Amino acid sequence: KLTKLKLLTMSTEEATSHPTDETNDNEEEALKNENEPQPTSDNEDGTPPKANRVQTYSQVEMGINDDGGGKTTTVDNDTVNNEDLTFCEAIKDVILSFWPLGLVAFGGPTAHVAILHERFVERKKWLDDERFLELLAVGQGLPGPTSTQMVISCGAYRGGILGGLLSFLFWNLPSFIILTLSGLGVSEFVGSETPDWMKGLPAAAVSLVFVAAFKLSKKVIDSKLKIALCIISTVIVLLLLGDERISAREVAIAYPILIFCGGCFTYIDSRYLGEKRSSLYDKIREKSTKERIITRLPYMNKYTSVLLIIGWIVILLTFIILRGADYFPSDSIALLFESFFRIGSIIYGGGQVVLPMLLTEVVSPGWVTEDEFWTGFALVQALPGPLFNFSAYLGAVGFGIQGAFIGWLGLFGPGLMLIFAFLPLWDYIHSIEGFRIFLQGVNATAIGLVIAACIVLWNGAINNFASASVAVITASMVGMFNIPAPIAIIIGGFIGWLFTPQVFGIAQTDLCQS
Repeated sequence: KLTKLKLLTMSTEEATSHPTDETNDNEEEALKNENEPQPTSDNEDGTPPKANRVQTYSQVEMGINDDGGGKTTTVDNDTVNNEDLTFCEAIKDVILSFWPLGLVAFGGPTAHVAILHERFVERKKWLDDERFLELLAVGQGLPGPTSTQMVISCGAYRGGILGGLLSFLFWNLPSFIILTLSGLGVSEFVGSETPDWMKGLPAAAVSLVFVAAFKLSKKVIDSKLKIALCIISTVIVLLLLGDERISAREVAIAYPILIFCGGCFTYIDSRYLGEKRSSLYDKIREKSTKERIITRLPYMNKYTSVLLIIGWIVILLTFIILRGADYFPSDSIALLFESFFRIGSIIYGGGQVVLPMLLTEVVSPGWVTEDEFWTGFALVQALPGPLFNFSAYLGAVGFGIQGAFIGWLGLFGPGLMLIFAFLPLWDYIHSIEGFRIFLQGVNATAIGLVIAACIVLWNGAINNFASASVAVITASMVGMFNIPAPIAIIIGGFIGWLFTPQVFGIAQTDLCQS
């Protein structure tokens, strides 16, 4: 309407100032333009965008009051599948789209995101690239497994909360079933010690943590402050783990404290240590001003967000207080839920960061032996789906079938609740520059936890030169030659079996032998 009014006004002005034959031409052109959509200029130089690009959502629908500093989202008409679906049709679409993905989701978080992009952006056209990246940003800003939260976001974008839950279920179900059955049978078929044919698997699996630490460091650590935070968190964790006077419970409490302090350091650095230091965060501030997150999702609103956040806080605090008061017996399954729910509530950086926390929580109480831990870790690396499914295996080993469900829900629960809660609210949260700066320190500190995990896991899984060689071979296959992790683990496990005394007996000298 504004475009039409502007054209008519221009025509009137020209007719007044030039009472010639051009008046009729201008009026005819204005009337012609009334029936044609006019491209809106959103470029600084005034050039219009493509004629076939339109706004899919109005600013009011997206919850955005743009004052000119931000940008609204435009997408190609042919890019996004915008047909109106009933609730039942949307749920059916989610089920048919997600049920096969849990069978092919190999390769870790990066590969998972690529699978989702190919299916829902390129093939099904549920989202365009911009929306896809925006939903990915939401998952990266919350604790929990990013790729799984991205799965939930895609499902929720189509079918609301039920769509998100169904997408989560189909994404995790195959790996959950296999790991649960493996956990139930590990004591009977594997025993308390790793059999010879599986001795190469722990070393092969642990090597992937080193690869993850390298890749994450390369991506996240880009300043001296982040390097310092990474080193400090690594050293503190190693000192705590190496001190017999400090209990496993106290070490577990230190993890969220370190992560929170890392975020505080970057926030303080950006605000109170001079203009020179503050200027280092200008790019982050610029993104906070310009980037807008699409938050309008079907069947979801701010009220569901508030209820989910309150529910998460109540569950977390209730179990922490009850455990601190020794309300639960030492063999209670409630302790498993509390441990996993607490870890899931504070973990950033993906599945590799959660490993040292899980190791401390399940081995120290005697629920799982170290050999059983490494066997399960190798198995989950060779299966599709997120590494957080490891929780089902650990729960099954320690507490049986009910432990598998409790552990799985405990570790996934916080991320599940928070992604549903924050999707409708993320536009406001993501625009807070202090929050984005805070996350810079959180991520850098989390990398330190991964590096500390490398040392701890190496000490537990690498006991001779043969296993060290298996770790180097497997890490090289994944990190340098881009061989898929499941294939690399199988090859590494086979090589480890060949090195055992029962086959060739190669390089069995203990690393600690003088």
